[in-house]
Amino acid sequence: MQHKLFLRCLFARSADANLRAVNSLSETIDVRTHGVYPNASADQSSLLHTAFTAAAGQALFMPPGDYKSESALTLPDDTVLLARDARIYNTGAAATMIHLNSGCQVFGLELEGTGNASYVDAGRGFSIIGTVSSYKSNILLEDCYVHDFSGYGVFSEFPEHVKINRGRYFDIGHAGIQAKSPRHWNIYRTHIKGVTPGDAVGNAYGITFTRQSSTDTVNFPKPKDCAAERNLIEDVDIWEGLDTHSGEDCKFINNVVLNCKVGIAAVSTGVGSDEYAAPMRTLIQGNTIIGNGTGSGIQVAGAKVFGQVGTWNELAEGNIVANNILEDCGQAENSNNGAIYVVTTRRTVVSGNTVKRPRPHGILFYFDNYGFVIDGNSVEDPFDNVVTVPGGIVMRAENNQGIVSGNTLERLNAALGTYVAVRGIYVVSNATTFLTIGPNRNTFTTPIYGATGAKYHYGTLASGVHIYSGNGSPEGVITAPVGSLYLRLDGGSGTTLYVKQVGSDEYGWSGK
Repeated sequence: MQHKLFLRCLFARSADANLRAVNSLSETIDVRTHGVYPNASADQSSLLHTAFTAAAGQALFMPPGDYKSESALTLPDDTVLLARDARIYNTGAAATMIHLNSGCQVFGLELEGTGNASYVDAGRGFSIIGTVSSYKSNILLEDCYVHDFSGYGVFSEFPEHVKINRGRYFDIGHAGIQAKSPRHWNIYRTHIKGVTPGDAVGNAYGITFTRQSSTDTVNFPKPKDCAAERNLIEDVDIWEGLDTHSGEDCKFINNVVLNCKVGIAAVSTGVGSDEYAAPMRTLIQGNTIIGNGTGSGIQVAGAKVFGQVGTWNELAEGNIVANNILEDCGQAENSNNGAIYVVTTRRTVVSGNTVKRPRPHGILFYFDNYGFVIDGNSVEDPFDNVVTVPGGIVMRAENNQGIVSGNTLERLNAALGTYVAVRGIYVVSNATTFLTIGPNRNTFTTPIYGATGAKYHYGTLASGVHIYSGNGSPEGVITAPVGSLYLRLDGGSGTTLYVKQVGSDEYGWSGK
C-alpha cells in the first residue's frame, strides 16, 4: 500500500507552472504571430525557427496542438518556452528536435520522434551541448513528455545547473536522460520507461551521469554533485536503471526501479579492458528496487585493472548504500553476483538495507575492498537452482577487510529453489581477508563458513584483545595480546577454550 501511495504522489503536476515562469518576463510572444499554427499538416520547422529566434530572452507561447518539424530547432539563451499540451513531432530520419542553450526553460512540451525500433545515436529529443571551457548552464525542463526517440530523451555534454522535474521519457533507444561530465544536476519525480534496444554493445540507461571513456579527466571531467530523487524507472531490462560513471558526490535517493537488469550503479569509466576514474562519495539511499533475476540491484565498483587482484587504477571511496529495499535482485546461476555487489573500494558503508530473495547471494564483496562496514542489513532467502551455496554476506575473493555486525540473515522459505540460504557469512577465499564479525542474527543452514583463524575475530574485549575461533590449537599460530580468547571448533575436554596468558607473540596460549 505504501508503494502505491508513493507512486500516485510521485508525479503531481503544478497547474500554474506557465504563469510562474513568466512573472518576471516583460513580454510573451505567441508563435502564431510568426505564422505557426497548431495541427497544420505541413512542415513548420522554418516558421518555428523564426519564432524561436524572435523570442530570444523572452517567453514564447505555443498553443495546445500538434506541430510538425522535420529539422532541428534551437532555443536561444534565456528563453522560456510555454508549451503545455503542445506536441512537436517529425516523421523523417532520426534527428535532434530541440537544442537548448544557457538559461532556457521549457514547460509542458511533448516531443515525439520516429521510434526506437533500432538504435540511432542522432535521434534525440532535447540536446544540450557545451564545452569543457564553456558549460551550458541554468536549464529547466518541467512537465515535458519525450518519447519514441532512437537515441536519447535528453542528451547533454558539459552541462551544469540543470533541473528536470516531473518529466516522462518513454520508448527511448539508448538513454532516457544522459549527461556527460555534468555538474549540479537534479532530476526529480520523472518517469522513464522502456529503454531499448540499447547501443551497439548492448548498454542502455534510464538516467546516467557519466563521462567520455578516456583516461583524461581534465578534458573529460568526472560528473559532480548530481542527484536523481523520487523518480520511477521501468523496463531497462538490458542494462541499468540509474547510473553514474566516475561521479563525485552524486546521489540516488528514494527512487523506484522496476524490471531493470541492474537497478543502480556507481562504477568507473571503462577504457578498453581497464577502468579509470572511480566513483567517490556516492549516496544510494532509500530506493526500492524490484529486479528480474538478471543482474545486481546495486553495484559499487572502483577502477579495476583487467584480470588483476590487488592492483587498481583508483579505488572507489566513501560510498554509502543505505536503507534500500531490494527484491528479486542478482543474477541467477552466477556465483560471482548478488543483490548488492561491491568491488575495488575503500570505506564503503552498506547499512540498513532489506534484501529479499536475492540470486544467488545477498551482499557480495568481490575483491580489493578495504575498511568497509556492513551493518544493520536484513537478508532473506538467497537462492539458486545451480549455485549450491547461496550466501547472505559473501567475501568472494581476496583483500576484503572490514566489519560485519548487527545484520539479520534468515532462512524462511526453503521451497524457493534447489538451494536456499545455505551459508550466512561466507568467506570463499581467506588468504588476505580480515574481518571483525560482531553479533548477527543468523538462521542459515551454515551460519558462518570459512571465517576462522587469525584473520577473523568476533568482538573486542579491550584494546587489542579479541575473540578468535578455528580448528586446532592457536599455540604458535595466532599472535594476540594477553587476555585474548580462542574457541577451538574441533576441540574436546580441556581444549575447547584457550586464553592468551603470557607474551605478545603467537605463543602463551593455555587450553581450558
